[in-house]
Amino acid sequence: MPIVNCFIKEKALSPEKLEHIVNDWAELIGVSTEDICINVLTNFVQHGQQYEALAYLYLPSLWKEQAVEHIQKSLVEVLRRALNTTADQVMLLTSIIPSGHVVEKGKLVKW
Repeated sequence: MPIVNCFIKEKALSPEKLEHIVNDWAELIGVSTEDICINVLTNFVQHGQQYEALAYLYLPSLWKEQAVEHIQKSLVEVLRRALNTTADQVMLLTSIIPSGHVVEKGKLVKW
């Protein structure tokens, strides 16, 4: 399950815009919307380098490198379009999570 924590400079995002982000990204990467999770934080303060969106993507290690790149580029594109900005205003950092390093619903998850 791809999980994203996304800090968005825009003060507020409508539920419809958030739904579009989830639906568009799920479609681009070929997964169900139930298989991704996007947490959005808005109205925060940035100092130093400024970005319209700063996203932290967590992926299970079962994805191949080519798929990881596709997932990353797709997320940047979806955020760019939704925020009506340029790709250089979206910073994405990806962490690969090994099998056995996730607990979901109280159970250790292995793949």
